[in-house]
Amino acid sequence: MDWFVDPQIWISLLTLTGLEIVLGIDNVIFISIRAAVRWKKWPRFKPRPMQGGNDPDELSAFYSARN
Repeated sequence: MDWFVDPQIWISLLTLTGLEIVLGIDNVIFISIRAAVRWKKWPRFKPRPMQGGNDPDELSAFYSARN
């Protein structure tokens, strides 16, 4: 139990926790910027809404045609 009261261990734990938080936020920012650039370069890959509505007859016709 000496490790529990050792200040070096607590300092290293806080340092590691701080680095993980900073690097995690950095990754989120990097991914969001990268995704925004991707949508500007290749807009044809943007998700589009489905044509038509949620009509049950359309869905049943779609699934019966596939089987």
